[in-house]
Amino acid sequence: MKHTFRFRAFITLITAAAFVVMSVSGVALFVAPSGRIARDTGWTFWTLSRGQWIALHLAFSAVFLMAAIVHLLLNRKPIASYLHIKSKTLNQLRWEWLAALLVSAVVCWGSLVPVVPFRTLTEWRDAFVRPSASGSSGQVQQRQQRRRQGQLPQTVQQQTQTTEPHNDDTD
Repeated sequence: MKHTFRFRAFITLITAAAFVVMSVSGVALFVAPSGRIARDTGWTFWTLSRGQWIALHLAFSAVFLMAAIVHLLLNRKPIASYLHIKSKTLNQLRWEWLAALLVSAVVCWGSLVPVVPFRTLTEWRDAFVRPSASGSSGQVQQRQQRRRQGQLPQTVQQQTQTTEPHNDDTD
């Protein structure tokens, strides 16, 4: 019995595998401390450093994107047929499409504007990752308050300018 390589099955499986790796690496990066802290403390998760998780996440995101495009191209006739059949019953299709578009728009807006419940995910990450790195919990609460108000934290340069004494002596 001769076994032939089925390209469609391969693309489907590589898309699924890339999705799984992207999900796991996304969780690892969610719990990872910031770059300098991760580097200085030697942070690892499942023996991989933060930089290695970033590399995995980016590589498999690219694989996922390419495989998804190929998957859509390979299945363009069934997709076109499905859309053509559904377009005849526009009322059935319209609500699903509108609902998906609305959910996507709300998630996009909520991710960019720090409002509940979307900011909760960021606050969970801050509570999980940042307290040990930032010092007192008061600093964490101040940072969260600034984020809620839409203010960005000061850059390191601005912080050092405000904390270093100014010397007016000129020789």
